[in-house]
Order: sequence, then structure tokens, then C-alpha cells
Amino acid sequence: MSNTDYLVVDEFLKTELDAKALDLALRSGMIGQLEAGACSFHQLPIRNVAGRQMLVELLTANNIIQMDVEQIGLTSSFRTALAFRELLEAKIAFAEEVAKDISLYFPSLIDNLPHFMGSSTTFQLFRYDRCFEATPSNLELARRWMQFTTALTRYEGRVLADHLDLGGSAHLLDVGGNSGELALQLCAVFPQLKVTSFDLPVVCQIGRENVRSREGHERIIFQAGDMRRDDLPRHMDVVTLKSVLHDWPEDHAGALLQKAAQALRPGGLLVIFERAPLHALNGLTYAQLANLVFFPFFRPADLYLQILSALPFAEVHHEIIHLEMDFHLITARRSP
Repeated sequence: MSNTDYLVVDEFLKTELDAKALDLALRSGMIGQLEAGACSFHQLPIRNVAGRQMLVELLTANNIIQMDVEQIGLTSSFRTALAFRELLEAKIAFAEEVAKDISLYFPSLIDNLPHFMGSSTTFQLFRYDRCFEATPSNLELARRWMQFTTALTRYEGRVLADHLDLGGSAHLLDVGGNSGELALQLCAVFPQLKVTSFDLPVVCQIGRENVRSREGHERIIFQAGDMRRDDLPRHMDVVTLKSVLHDWPEDHAGALLQKAAQALRPGGLLVIFERAPLHALNGLTYAQLANLVFFPFFRPADLYLQILSALPFAEVHHEIIHLEMDFHLITARRSP
């Protein structure tokens, strides 16, 4: 199995109606029933006969189910996607949130970003200012967006690990480490690695819960702090910044990269993994709404490369990784 096989989930989320029909099939238990084996139309757990017929037709048109001599079963391609059920469900849930903002405020997203950010529920969800104090409401809010970012990182982290050689590295600092999911994926590939996940206090608390019972958790520690104001841990072999820099204006991104340089030992490796600009010439599916809502913040690599050129880095390398959209992978060595 390839570490990019998870991309198949987007094939079943091309339209909002596709996603809603699949969501109902998942929530009703219909998908679970069919996963166990084919059954007849009358055995499906949708009470209304006309509604059951409509749902079957929608799922058939979306290549999720198929009919075989009056028996209904899952297609082989959807069974592949079902191996990534938690990602599928997270994408459906987040796309539904974002779709409301796109419907109400699309002109602002295109031409008045401050208004969009002030009005949309999406940007009220990602409230980093509410990640300092671990109140029940702050924890609940953070868990909502972290469920989505964790599901993405579970698979994006494996792709990133495929492109790195960290065999000689012992200590890694993951800046903006979120739920510790990237740390888990890197520890799974590099058994000698110990990771410090640096993020805001509420995020770290939820991160500890995420890794607690997972293999490799004993090699991960969480350090709470504010990357904009606090010093980062020093003498690291590797510093990773995954999906962090686009959150901040250019001057903040530059300051953060300077801190990353200071955190590395001489010869240490900086790793930047960031979404590249989103393009729509071939159209965008419903699954891409989660990226569309953040498209103004995805940058070309030029800014990051320019900042690195003024810092003590050598052997700077940039490549594009093609996933559901393009990602920048930038690596650089701290000069001696």
C-alpha cells in the first residue's frame, strides 16, 4: 500500500450532494452493514422506501455501492477509501462547516478578506487566542479544528517521512506540533528519534491525549509556549514546520524561521512542509472547499527561500509534492 492511497477519499466527495448522501449512509449504519457483506434493498436501515431508493441511486451514481442479482454491496474502490474512514468523516464534517461560509460570503473571500475573516464561522473556529487557558469551552473549540488537522496530518506526515532521511538525527523539534500526530508518524519511521512538540498550552493538552496510547508516545514530549514570543528549545538535530508559516504575515514568518535557525545545532536540518498556492483552472471539488477557504494564505516558495538566503543556512532544496494539491517541501542545513 502506498502512503498516498488516502487521496482516494476525495473521489467520493466531488459534490455537496455526494458528501451528504455518503454522510447519511455512514451515520445510519448502512455502510457498516454493507462492509460486513452484501444485502438486499429491503434490509437497508432507511425506513422510508422512496428515500431508501433515492439514497441507493445517489450512492450507486457515486460508485460507492453496486447491485448484483438483487444484492447490494460496496464497490472495491470505495472499500479502499473506507480504510481511511476517519479522514473521510473529518473531511465531510469540515467541508460542511466551510460550505456555509462559502455560500454566504464568497464575494468577500474573493475581494474583501478582512470581512470574510470577521464574518465566517471558519475563522471563529481557528481561535489561537483561545488556546492559552484550558477552560472547558476552549478545549472543546480546539478539539473541533484539531480533529480535522490531525486526520490530515496522519497521512500527510507519512508522505513527508517518505521524503526525509533522518537516520542520523536524535532530537527533533516540531514547531506548531499540533496534536503530536506528525511526531507519531516520524517516530514510526525513525525509531531513534525523540520529538519535542511545541505549541500553545491548550493544543499541547489535547496533543497529550492524542498520543497517550499510541505506539511511540514515550518518545514525544509537549512543550507549551507561544512561538511568536517565546524562545524555542535549542541544540536540535531537526526542526520541522508543517502547515505553520502560512498562518502568519511575512514578517512573522521571517521571525519564526530565524528562531528555527537558532534552535538548530550546526549542521542541523530545517524542514518546511507547506501548501503551495491553490489553482482552480481544472475546477475544484466539494472536498477542496477546506483548501479554498484558506487559499489567500498559501504562498509560492519564493518568500521562504528568500528569507532562508539571509539566514545561516546552506544546501537549500525545494521540491513540489503532489497530493490533493501541491505542497512545498523545503529543506536546509544550518551552516557550521
